[in-house]
Amino acid sequence: MRRLLDRRGTTATAPDRHTKLYPDYLGRIAPQDRDLILPSLMNTLALVGTRDDLRARIATLERAGIDELLIQPVIDPPAEMAQLVGLLT
Repeated sequence: MRRLLDRRGTTATAPDRHTKLYPDYLGRIAPQDRDLILPSLMNTLALVGTRDDLRARIATLERAGIDELLIQPVIDPPAEMAQLVGLLT
């Protein structure tokens, strides 16, 4: 997080930090920021992987009591939602 704050020229307590940290909030990760994306971070905060990986992860979440997923389609919402339906059915 410190690297991102420094890169964006802001601090953890600056009132405008959110707009500086996430200028293209729902867009693709900028190539110059890809070094900040750690596999452990992706595995903790996102559902990524093969179809079988995702089904297993969703089943684990369900067993843990999770009964709702927050989905934010970004690039092509209709196609992304259709892919999710295909994954879950």
